[in-house]
Amino acid sequence: MTQRKSLCAAAVALALASGSAFATNGYFAHGYGTISKGMAGAGVALPQDAMATATNPAGMATVGTRMDLGAALFSPIRSTTITPPGITADSDEEYFVIPHFAYNHMLDDSTAVGIAAYGNGGMNTTYRAADLGADTGVDLMQLFITPTFAKKYNDKISVGVSAIIAAQRFAAHVGGPYSGFDTSYGFGARLGLLAQVSDTVTLGAALTSRIYMSKFDKYNWLFAEQGDFDIPANATIGLAFKVSDKTTIAADVQHIWYSKVDAIANDMTAPESGFGWDDMTIVKLGAQHAFSDDLTLRAGISHGKQPISSDQTAINFLAPAVIETHITVGGTKKMSKDSELSFSAMYAPNNSVNGTGPSAGQDIEMKQYEVEVSYGVKW
Repeated sequence: MTQRKSLCAAAVALALASGSAFATNGYFAHGYGTISKGMAGAGVALPQDAMATATNPAGMATVGTRMDLGAALFSPIRSTTITPPGITADSDEEYFVIPHFAYNHMLDDSTAVGIAAYGNGGMNTTYRAADLGADTGVDLMQLFITPTFAKKYNDKISVGVSAIIAAQRFAAHVGGPYSGFDTSYGFGARLGLLAQVSDTVTLGAALTSRIYMSKFDKYNWLFAEQGDFDIPANATIGLAFKVSDKTTIAADVQHIWYSKVDAIANDMTAPESGFGWDDMTIVKLGAQHAFSDDLTLRAGISHGKQPISSDQTAINFLAPAVIETHITVGGTKKMSKDSELSFSAMYAPNNSVNGTGPSAGQDIEMKQYEVEVSYGVKW
């Protein structure tokens, strides 16, 4: 027990040290946990590790007592082109380390409590004065800590709830006073359902509330509602199909309500301007196959229309969240009876938006790479 507590304490400290990064579906990550990421983020109906709480807390009633600790090396390549005069500026800082930690404990055969700490998302750009005439960029990072309770009521139905304790930091060089990092805090909740529809089909669903954050007082001149920057609600529903004893296919649909948060949704020409983002709906499809008792391999693809309109690129060079497609692979290798090593890799092909209307002449683009490894141990 002492060793377990020491491992958990070290893991939480690592997760809390998460640096900023630019996430992929808008500013949300394309998935949470290495196993799910290997399937392009699909898994609301297929919980396999303690990071299930980040997608569907009901899954914690089915994964057993375990701890999962991992980190991703994330590389977003982002740039903006301004014509005239024909300047192309590339953002610096192309590599970020993003750790995560999750622990789940079964109180009995059907009841679980757990906790996870992970980066929900963020955005980062750093353009140098040599390119744009002045240092320009933003740095947003978001951390979620999610204590969770889950209950399996019978052989078919599990439910779960997570409290979400959120913290975010922000700094900007965007034409106003640079005030260094400011921090805000907030709370929300996530509800989850897992239902065994048949011997081969499982249904999963989860709803994450809007997270009401305290204001960025140092940047009340930048964000709508005097520095308010809430985290939007999102919902996911999906199915897992057990094709055979060795092969499972998972399909999820996720919707993110960016349009409900003024600082994100307001048109850049509005009296209280924002980034002009629309909602996103993302479809995720993944598959896994057990090649042997100790090796499982995975692959996946996801797609969703990016949230930035062509007339909003003049502000979104600061947050060029134009990625639409993610292609992933992954796998898990059992190291012993009670431990395993998982990996995933993601490639998001280059996508661009050419400015029109008030943004004419300013284009934005991005592509991304990520590799992640994690270690899971069961008790």
